[in-house]
Amino acid sequence: MKNQAYRIDLLLIILLLAISSCKQQSKSDNSQNEDAVSAVAAPTDGVQKMSEYDYSDTINSGGRTYVYTIHREPAPDMPTVRDEMGYVFADNIYSLRVTHNGKAIIARTFTKQDFARFLSDAILEGGIMDGLIYDASQPGLHFAACVSIPQSDMSEPFILNFDERGGMTIEKDNRPEIDIVEEEDGV
Repeated sequence: MKNQAYRIDLLLIILLLAISSCKQQSKSDNSQNEDAVSAVAAPTDGVQKMSEYDYSDTINSGGRTYVYTIHREPAPDMPTVRDEMGYVFADNIYSLRVTHNGKAIIARTFTKQDFARFLSDAILEGGIMDGLIYDASQPGLHFAACVSIPQSDMSEPFILNFDERGGMTIEKDNRPEIDIVEEEDGV
């Protein structure tokens, strides 16, 4: 009889711990869901905007050291685009500044219009400028830019080629995409 009472008490304790654990998990899940909802909630004006962004780093090329800064901000004065679900998106402006020994050799601002002659009609009409990064895959001052239709996989990538005096050419990036294969342990 004592053994049976002990088992019942043990089962009750385990049950209480399990219920308590589920309640704490449920509260945690709810707070995460509330955070997720607030992170994707539409702004009061109904226009989806990428946040401002600043990034700075150095480039070592040809025995010279360059410092570059990329700044992104929503472009309130540019036309918005609407996706097929009716969501409205603001376009972006990207600024690129590259210095050598404290002297600016590149100071340019880029919008979707800088790539208009290369863009398909669909991306020209429904796309936004959504990326500018340093392209370390080749030596020199090369940056990759992208114009994309928001929340889709439709995009057109570009390479911005700069010389040491700030001269620039733009070309479509026709390189094949690189698939990154993750290594599996023990296989």
